[in-house]
Amino acid sequence: MHTAKLTTMLGIALFLLSIGMPVPQAQNDKLVIYTYDSLLADPGYDFVGNFSQFAGIPKENIKVVKFEDAGSILTRAIAEKDSPVADVLIGIDNVMVHQARAAGILEAYKPNGAENLRQDLIESLASDYLLTPYDYGVFAVWYDESRFSGFGNNFSLDALRNPEVASKLVVENPQISSVGLGFLLWSIAEYGATALGNSSDTWLDFWSDLAKNDARLTPSWGDALDLFFDAKANRSIMISYTTSPAYGQCNYGEDTTNAIVSKKEGKYTGWFQIEGLGITKGSSNKDLAKKFVDWFISDELQSQIYGNQYMYPALETVETPQCYVDSTISKDDIVPLNSKISGELINQTLDTWLAEWEETWANATSNGVPGFSFYLSISSIIAIVLIARRKKVLKA
Repeated sequence: MHTAKLTTMLGIALFLLSIGMPVPQAQNDKLVIYTYDSLLADPGYDFVGNFSQFAGIPKENIKVVKFEDAGSILTRAIAEKDSPVADVLIGIDNVMVHQARAAGILEAYKPNGAENLRQDLIESLASDYLLTPYDYGVFAVWYDESRFSGFGNNFSLDALRNPEVASKLVVENPQISSVGLGFLLWSIAEYGATALGNSSDTWLDFWSDLAKNDARLTPSWGDALDLFFDAKANRSIMISYTTSPAYGQCNYGEDTTNAIVSKKEGKYTGWFQIEGLGITKGSSNKDLAKKFVDWFISDELQSQIYGNQYMYPALETVETPQCYVDSTISKDDIVPLNSKISGELINQTLDTWLAEWEETWANATSNGVPGFSFYLSISSIIAIVLIARRKKVLKA
């Protein structure tokens, strides 16, 4: 399906959803949180139970709605903008924040304890505290050394274009996944684009080669992870984080995986992700939502990031475990690529880049763009149901 048609149909369905689809209303005594499946999930930290103790409220008064990825959270929150269900959104990052800001779905709140956070994270995510950072990481090419021999001393994304490498690679859909979106921007920053002043969009050639050489596209990081650990799938390389090898090292004392970023002449470069949480504009439980944000950046929660999230905590005082030091590239040795693409440019150009990416991928492979057929079907059903309901109302 052509990009313009797909975008139009999804836009119509989203508009109909936002103006007419009945949704469960938030209750004043219940905190509703939207987040993604993998938040603090491995081996697992009960943030609901621990916050209920901290706030002195029953667990039943906290409702967590989980989505596959942050992109789905953002889409849902925008659809519910005029009648918000969630009080808190967790997982919107330093790229998606521009879409959230433009949609006007969040309310700025400077939490108690903000002075203890890394100030560079605050400035890079939202200096006005539209979102508050709770963790950060660097996107990387993660591979299993027991099934793939690895790369040379220096590394660039060109290495992934090799047919033998691409056929083992799993990448996440940037239209849905925050990891996929970060990887897309990494490729644009590394290869260049006309919007950045380059003579051509060479980043599109990179994506065309991935698709032609049988790289696998998945809707989410979780789906990619399933393929990565499925021996029959023979996909031993995926897009993840520099901290991914720390899981095996910290839990089992050893790990067969390695994660790399671009490296040239001994210097590392990578795309940094900063994840944040924020309060929805129109929240029906704002006081409790503020208390939750305060707690989420406290030492009690932030001390769990290393061992359950496998990212870096936003709180400066949390000590890095030795297992991270032993298994990961030091974050302090990686020069951020983010400075190559301003937030203003992302806000202006991201929709165009995503449309160009989709057309490039679709033209280069017979597999299409996984993930969107499902959403398109759901959107069409929503549109049909809403039109039928409106007709019924008008007849009455």
